[in-house]
Amino acid sequence: MKKTYYFLPIAFFLWACKAEQVVVPSYVNVGTYNVVTSYAAQGTNNQSFSDMAINANGNSYGTFPIGINMPVIASGPTSLLIQPLIEINGVGLIRSVYELMNACDTTITITQGKVTQIIPEFQYYPNVKFRIMDDFNFGTPNLFTQNDTCSSLSPNGFGGGVGNKCLKMSPWNGVQYCSVTTNSSYFLPAGGVGVYIEYNYLSNIDIGFTLTGASNGNSAGLGGSHPSANWNKSYLYITQQVSTINDPVGYYLKIYCNYTDSVGTNAAYLDNLKVISRQ
Repeated sequence: MKKTYYFLPIAFFLWACKAEQVVVPSYVNVGTYNVVTSYAAQGTNNQSFSDMAINANGNSYGTFPIGINMPVIASGPTSLLIQPLIEINGVGLIRSVYELMNACDTTITITQGKVTQIIPEFQYYPNVKFRIMDDFNFGTPNLFTQNDTCSSLSPNGFGGGVGNKCLKMSPWNGVQYCSVTTNSSYFLPAGGVGVYIEYNYLSNIDIGFTLTGASNGNSAGLGGSHPSANWNKSYLYITQQVSTINDPVGYYLKIYCNYTDSVGTNAAYLDNLKVISRQ
């Protein structure tokens, strides 16, 4: 009589179930963060990081928006390296690790299946160079007004408070182009060194930036910001433009606005301007 044996299939089934066991991750949540600066040397500590890149025990887990639970295959004391990301040129789809900021390197204890809250602290790298910096609180030491009828200092700067001024540009029907330009040229490193512009702004019109070589006269647009009804933070990545102009003497920075008839009274407020290079 023919006999049928089922031992091997059963053994294989048991092995397959064991092999497919799901590993329960731990979770890290970055709901907020701290930025430490020396105001006199580095300006405001205000930043607007959109995402965080996380590395745990030497393994990269990708990037996650602020406030999202980030899964990590680890438990117990865990070495974390957290890097902040910014939106480049105000475009949400273009996000990059902010290379001017040191990563948060820390060790915390995490538990499988549970969420651990962490508040990372970030600082600028010590060798970062602040090429231009102006909070406009003491006049305009770095910028001069090209058109006195539409550019001025406003007492309503970012963050409010007495003495917290900002640059205001208000083109109107009679003066449809309003701009300010640095009153001297500033050195910026070419050759692919990371160069960024940071600033806070509130505006009902577009704000634009251009860069011009001091000796060769070559110019390049740097982008800018679209209207924002609330104070916002913007980052412009200008490394390519600096290298394309490639002026060894230096560069002039211009900020400008064009009159927009459809919005009524035009007003663009800009504060905490920084032009920073990686080295």
